[in-house]
Amino acid sequence: MRGLPTDLPTDVPADLPVGPRAAEPPDGAAELRRFRRSRIILAAMYALPLALAPFMEADRRRATLFGVEGPRCPVGDSAGWPCPGCGLTRGFVTAVHGDWAESFSVHPAAALIVFLAAAGAAAHTFVAYRGEIARPLRIGFRIGRIAFFAALVFTMAWRATH
Repeated sequence: MRGLPTDLPTDVPADLPVGPRAAEPPDGAAELRRFRRSRIILAAMYALPLALAPFMEADRRRATLFGVEGPRCPVGDSAGWPCPGCGLTRGFVTAVHGDWAESFSVHPAAALIVFLAAAGAAAHTFVAYRGEIARPLRIGFRIGRIAFFAALVFTMAWRATH
């Protein structure tokens, strides 16, 4: 075995960090930065539809962003009946514009989705600022997931009757 040192130092402590994470502080600051960064990304994902909706226009048949019409539902086009998500974008946009009655008539869960998007963006921003998930927010996240699935079940039942 040529080229390998045969006299390795024996006075190196066993708990010495080795590898690419050796430069990270030992107090968990890097983990906190990663946690905060992930929460900021989640907050941005929740806020993006709310930020784009004012630039969109919607009526009962279509939604446009800067005059470009969005894609049609492939399920609705191929099967001939609307899927549970048909109309959600139009309902979301009309709810953000403040036309709640039109939003509910297009898709009954759209107003709830607007509320969940705003609450999710605010909660993840708060968690990123604070650096931890407080107990009330854990409960709020669970309630948000339950509300989302309840909206999904409600929408499927509504679509089945309309």
